[in-house]
Amino acid sequence: MAALNFPTSPTLNQIYTANGKSWKWDGTAWKSFNTLSTSGGGTGLTSIIAGNAFLSSNSAGTALTYRTFTAGSGMQITVSANDVTFAATGASTGTVTGTGTSGYLPVWTASGTALTDSIINQYESVIIVSGSIKAITKSFKIDHPLDPENKYLEHGSLEGPEHGIYQRGRASGYKEVEVLMPDYFMALGEDSYSIQITPRVNANLYVSESNVKGFKVKRIGGFIFSNQYIEFDYFVVAERKDVKIELIQSKN
Repeated sequence: MAALNFPTSPTLNQIYTANGKSWKWDGTAWKSFNTLSTSGGGTGLTSIIAGNAFLSSNSAGTALTYRTFTAGSGMQITVSANDVTFAATGASTGTVTGTGTSGYLPVWTASGTALTDSIINQYESVIIVSGSIKAITKSFKIDHPLDPENKYLEHGSLEGPEHGIYQRGRASGYKEVEVLMPDYFMALGEDSYSIQITPRVNANLYVSESNVKGFKVKRIGGFIFSNQYIEFDYFVVAERKDVKIELIQSKN
């Protein structure tokens, strides 16, 4: 190996190479200096371009190169010292106009160019829908009443082939007990309503009469037990008159 012959009066950052190695003068001493060679790579950029420019690889993927943003139709590009801004151009491009009422969820008009009120209105924590809701499932989710800090409680809706209304309660009396439905119930529901009776006395009971106003309940047993006390829970279900379901619907 040849002897090392460092320069006697080196300048700052001067590099001396001998025997396949390099050293750099840091102003006080010669420090080992290694340069890694690249295989199949580019030499990199030699200058910096300001303005509308961004770094990207060349088509071969071997070096970095500068490219520029090009604005298409309806677009504007603004380059500042720290930001690049993309914006729509034109008198109406990128804007939505329309009038509406506070608290209503907006929807697109039939033309698809403006907004208008939907049938959904929010008042504080209440949502009011002036129409029908159709969904795959319907449920409620609330804080669990026994452990609200750690748990939720979720219930699903009971579903069937009709929109129904119900009334439930408890009635009692002697001989024959009459239960009158609220006037709106029969105005809203069909006359062919269903009645479920659950006795609260040791007796068999039956619905002896029903009409648009309500129904009557008696004890089974004829004359012997006809005047005795009866008590029962009732559950009445009727189909709504104003809203009917098309049970089977074609997708075509």
